[in-house]
Amino acid sequence: MNTSRSFASDRGEAHYFHGRQEEIGFVQDALKSSQDDRKSHSILIQGAPGVGKSALLNELRERMKHRCRVVKLELRMLSNMYQLESAVLGEKKYRKVSQEVQGNLKLVAGKVNYERSEPTVSSIFKKIKKPILLTLDEAQMMRVGHVKGDRETEKKAHLFDELHNLQLKQGLVFLIAGLSHTRKVFKDFEISRFSDDCVINLSRLDQKAEEDILRDYLVRGAGVKPNHPNLNDWVHQMSKETYQWAHHISCYGQVAAQKINKNRGVLSNELFSDILKESRRKKRNYYDGRFEGFNEAERVSIFSAIFENEVKENIVSGAQVQLGFEKNPMIKHPEKAFQDVVSRGILQPGRSGFYQIPIPSLRTWMLQEYGSCLKMMDHQPSVKIQRLLNSLSDQTSS
Repeated sequence: MNTSRSFASDRGEAHYFHGRQEEIGFVQDALKSSQDDRKSHSILIQGAPGVGKSALLNELRERMKHRCRVVKLELRMLSNMYQLESAVLGEKKYRKVSQEVQGNLKLVAGKVNYERSEPTVSSIFKKIKKPILLTLDEAQMMRVGHVKGDRETEKKAHLFDELHNLQLKQGLVFLIAGLSHTRKVFKDFEISRFSDDCVINLSRLDQKAEEDILRDYLVRGAGVKPNHPNLNDWVHQMSKETYQWAHHISCYGQVAAQKINKNRGVLSNELFSDILKESRRKKRNYYDGRFEGFNEAERVSIFSAIFENEVKENIVSGAQVQLGFEKNPMIKHPEKAFQDVVSRGILQPGRSGFYQIPIPSLRTWMLQEYGSCLKMMDHQPSVKIQRLLNSLSDQTSS
């Protein structure tokens, strides 16, 4: 393990992986079903930033690479058939195929000039004899820079449809991951292929997986003995602050491994306090990053709309929050602001039009930040908000 890292990013490969067995089993079953049906299956994995989408994709690629042709796609490949072909076939086989077709690759002005006819989805995938697992992360980025009628975006949308309807006897599963609003992005592009049966709305890990990952960071990452008398207590105490959230687990685990290694494996109360202090700081920075670009007045307006329309702790009415944005002159673009709040994982879609604040500690941080902003702005909160702030103050003092 590389113990020199000092950060935990929003996405990427997980150092250690536990849990998600239901989701993994679902994808494995989908591959078998695809082989039986002789047609491709598409699965959409949605979730807030930091919930573990990229880690799940990577784990599936690792688990299935011995039984499948695993292909990691990027959005740019979906509007360029030659790039798609290269990714699917692999660079070596792609060059061989290109040479076999009249030897038509030529270097012109420093760029590859393709004289052969553009390959099709069918011609590309029929060259693969094994089952195929395609993965695409950050699919919500299809929306960025989109203009109606944009040729590149239309090519991507057309290719999505082709892949979804592809008939292959060897079987193909297309895993598409994105933020919580990705399904709506596809609908906006008239790609409505995802029924409820093939959407995985990723939520928090279970507690056992959380503790197993934290334990791995300490034992495998920092060399703590599995029977060390402090190990289970440290894992338990950290799990109280990570809330089964993949980003937090990774953050706390990395900080702990770095500091234990730096302390030559010696565990102490002082070291544990230092680990918690640094991890909490990183967690606050992570939450603050969710609101990057919103000024103080906009933050107060967002906090107000959310907490005024909280029907119970962590659950809010999406329609009422949007209405609150529209009525507030401080929010210049209400619809965009609401989309931003969802895409950043501040609110996550739930059932029947309700949204949830996905992490309990995010809600606490928002209330604390709200109270600080109100004091600086010399603003008097509503009775409901004041009660929430008083309750938070009581919890902190106790």
